[in-house]
Amino acid sequence: CSRFRLPPVLNSKPCSSFCVMAMSRLASFVSLALLSGSATALRRKAEEDVDPCACRNWKKAYAEGAVRCGQTNEYFHNTHVHSLTPSQLEEANQFFGLQFCTAFFEAMNDNVCVNMDIEKAPGASGQWCYVDAACADLTGGAKVNDKVSWKNCTEGEDKMLKDLSPPELVKFAEANGLELGLTNKMAYPVAPYRWRYISAFWDADLDYIISAPDNFGMELAELKEWLRPRWGKRHREMSENMTHDLQAVFDYGTPVTFETGKDRHPPHVVVQGKSVYVVLPSLKPTMICVSGCQK
Repeated sequence: CSRFRLPPVLNSKPCSSFCVMAMSRLASFVSLALLSGSATALRRKAEEDVDPCACRNWKKAYAEGAVRCGQTNEYFHNTHVHSLTPSQLEEANQFFGLQFCTAFFEAMNDNVCVNMDIEKAPGASGQWCYVDAACADLTGGAKVNDKVSWKNCTEGEDKMLKDLSPPELVKFAEANGLELGLTNKMAYPVAPYRWRYISAFWDADLDYIISAPDNFGMELAELKEWLRPRWGKRHREMSENMTHDLQAVFDYGTPVTFETGKDRHPPHVVVQGKSVYVVLPSLKPTMICVSGCQK
């Protein structure tokens, strides 16, 4: 009868210190390989779970070379086309690149939808964003290249800049280093009436302003006098058609922007229901309350 023998590993001599170190390293390599495999599997699962029709982060899309700013709708307000040839893009960049691309789109570290045409009346301006090229539901959008497409955003499904209240929009502009004068137009529709002709509808008298912002460089009295030429009479009469249009703006719910000057630059007035705000021209996003503002 043969003698029972232990398995070779258990029957071997005790490991030297070198042997112990080697086995320890081997165990570490095995653990790392397992962890790496798990991480890769998790990454693949996460990629599979990403909705190809979810809006892409603006800043990352440009930085990663997925698309060039201005290639599609960034300049739509000026070009009224959804695609530019390379030569057209180079020319457009000379006129609009700094204001629209450098200072807004390429700086926006978010995936929020923005206005296609920044001077459309309430209810007429759609918002858009970039999505993965694999997205099949572009809702009227178009494929750009093998990396991205653009789509028209859908209310209730996509994150839209117009859904932010005016105070929330100020915080958004601050967080992304954006100029508020352009940002409010990229967020809200712009009404066709200049503010001085319709301010009486909101009974928004300049005397309702109780303080001037610290960073604007004007005392309260100076600020009111500076705004006065852009403001209308408190009890100005308006036509029936104008009153009807303004009531629609009042009832719209979403904030609406009014121009105060022919140059279309700030100050702008933003209304939301009975709330009236003024967007001031400033390097730091600056908005003041005139009347009825949210706390």
